[in-house]
Amino acid sequence: MKVINIFPRSSFRVNIDSDTIWGSIIWALKHIYSEREFNEILEAFIFKTPPFIISSFLPSKKDKEKIIYFLPKPNIRLYTDGIDSSKLKDYKKVKFIPSNDFFLITKSKEDQINYISSEDWKKSKVDSKTEQIQHNTIDRLKGGTLEGNLFYTTEVFYGNNYGLYLLLDGDNTDLAINALRFLSINGIGGDANIGKGHFSFNVDDCNFIPEVKDPNCFMNLSLYYPTKDELLSFKEYIEIFNYELYSKKGKTGRYFNFANVWKERITFFKEGSIFPLMEKSYYGRCIKVKQDGNLNIYSNGFAFPLKFYLGR
Repeated sequence: MKVINIFPRSSFRVNIDSDTIWGSIIWALKHIYSEREFNEILEAFIFKTPPFIISSFLPSKKDKEKIIYFLPKPNIRLYTDGIDSSKLKDYKKVKFIPSNDFFLITKSKEDQINYISSEDWKKSKVDSKTEQIQHNTIDRLKGGTLEGNLFYTTEVFYGNNYGLYLLLDGDNTDLAINALRFLSINGIGGDANIGKGHFSFNVDDCNFIPEVKDPNCFMNLSLYYPTKDELLSFKEYIEIFNYELYSKKGKTGRYFNFANVWKERITFFKEGSIFPLMEKSYYGRCIKVKQDGNLNIYSNGFAFPLKFYLGR
């Protein structure tokens, strides 16, 4: 498993999820490789044998010479025995926790209660700021702006020493790394053509996620769209299966020139959702979200599983 450390060179149009990253990587690969090679790569995803899987962008912090990697706060049952209600209320607002804390609070009920009560989670907040940026609508025929026609976009800015990372795994991670080199120059996400979503990065071995003996579940680190057999299996493990849903209606992006840019709406399992383990190499699948003539557009619904043992 590889960790890709992302160093933003600009703000990003909202948080970048795994589906957006994958879509950008796929189109970067279309520019880099031959048509035959590209079609083979895409078909591997469609037929559920992905050459690599990716997480969403997640926050990190540089602390002196080391990097603190944050993980989504796990969507596990909260034990509230003896916890002050105000502490519990504040903890529920937390979105990310340091990776070391994740493996602590999932060990047992007692460890979770002690962690929340001690308020250690307050020491490692992610320093990011979301701003609504005002824009003028441009008259494309006459030039200049249209009076009274304002609109707003949401942009995310990161504080000093804070950055992003994504996790990468699979049999051919070099494909994604080559695509990221292309995207670091051309940008990723909304408004990349006007300077948003630009970054530099480096690649390292992932050493902050330990190999867990006898795991009984996994936390998802990407947007995840399960297959029917996976969903049926999960429903049999209600004591573990705990999730949050995320509905997304994406656009086709700047690489296409469709009259209708909207894709079909898809509901994913969100990052931080918890699932029982199955004997599978990969979870999830790609979903066709738009068709225009012979051209099919897909979204990425492969899970990026973080395996662990959930104590009770």
